[in-house]
Amino acid sequence: MGRVLVLGSSNTDLVLTTDHLPTEGQTVLGRQFFKAAGGKGANQAVAAARTGAQVVFVGAVGTDEYGNDSLSGLSREGIDVQFVKQVAGIPSGVAMIMVDRQGRNLIGVAAGANSCVDEELINSLPETLFTQADVVVAQLEIPRNAVRAAFERARRSGATTLLNPAPIDRCILDEQLLTLVDILVLNEPEALALCSCSIEAAQDWNQVIDTLLTKGPRAVILTRGKDGYLLGMNDERVSASSYPVRAVDTVGAGDTFVGVLAARMAEDDSLFESARWANAAAALSVTQSGAQPSIPHREAIHALMINDGPDGTP
Repeated sequence: MGRVLVLGSSNTDLVLTTDHLPTEGQTVLGRQFFKAAGGKGANQAVAAARTGAQVVFVGAVGTDEYGNDSLSGLSREGIDVQFVKQVAGIPSGVAMIMVDRQGRNLIGVAAGANSCVDEELINSLPETLFTQADVVVAQLEIPRNAVRAAFERARRSGATTLLNPAPIDRCILDEQLLTLVDILVLNEPEALALCSCSIEAAQDWNQVIDTLLTKGPRAVILTRGKDGYLLGMNDERVSASSYPVRAVDTVGAGDTFVGVLAARMAEDDSLFESARWANAAAALSVTQSGAQPSIPHREAIHALMINDGPDGTP
């Protein structure tokens, strides 16, 4: 069983399904409303746990109902939440999500207590969290100084660092955060933002990966939704198409990819094999509604890989 340390956000997702997404100033009638556990960090922690990893989650929630529910849900997944900070007087994070019939979405996030995951909290964590971790995962829904502090400790401990730079923030380039990153996992819009180029200019996604590799990470995985993913490491380039599924809700698919990738790497799978698992898991996740409710378990992922889909080996 591999060990994964996830530092990140925990949100409650308030989801409205609609026939189509609204344009600016437009009101649309919804079809269904539901509440689900979410937050990029929590989603990735759940994905890693359901894939079989031993997971510790570090984050912050309020003392409100949403925060208590988040902690209870993560604990039920077998995730260690003893290092999640509960902050009085600040509400837990909330995401407002709209999803149309094609599974496309619009998302707005109120960070709330997630902003309290700071450098002081990271520095207060016991050293054993990092020395025992195989992979340390972070995103950008928590302050960047916390991510840097965590990755510096991970590097000193010999753990693999995995960054999902979402929501995108170009300040990570100025701060050279990517020099502390082993594996960078991001989608096409995020990659274009970091490379400062348009979709029209990015005619060759391999060139985009080449550019990202010059900024510090050891490997880059570019997730492309229904078009699968591209992986670049040293001089190797691997592409794989996605699995043929009917998308119901794409919320959380990227987080599923990241969490499963981390779990398989923690089990000593190669990056290429780990990406195959992550690709299958992300495909399964879009067939169900909700971020955490849609994350598949290890057995379902393995079954899909055996029975159908792309190879993705170098």
